[in-house]
Amino acid sequence: MNRFAVVFAVCATASVAAGRAPDTTFTGVIRDNRCADGLCATQCPVSKTPKYTLQTATDGWLLSDQKTSARYLGRTVAIQGHPQSGNKLKVVSMTLLDGAPANSAALQPATLDTNK
Repeated sequence: MNRFAVVFAVCATASVAAGRAPDTTFTGVIRDNRCADGLCATQCPVSKTPKYTLQTATDGWLLSDQKTSARYLGRTVAIQGHPQSGNKLKVVSMTLLDGAPANSAALQPATLDTNK
């Protein structure tokens, strides 16, 4: 019985992997939904907790990888991924296209000056 379960699981996994669509490339600018300018404010909701999106020439995608997206805020990127319902994009990889280093300062914790 255990052998049957293992064979079934392997076959099921192989059939799902074989039927998976190849990664699609999306190119655009990483934005957050705390928009400030007029055009962006009409395209996304405002909230206190940012949600990072990819804004292409024609669409806005909510990104599954919020941590990496935060590093590339305002930058042009190419994303390999899979579209999902609700304009969500499952990120497989993200590549910076505009040449400058990523904003690593966004990931650094604040330091307190205790000498005051």
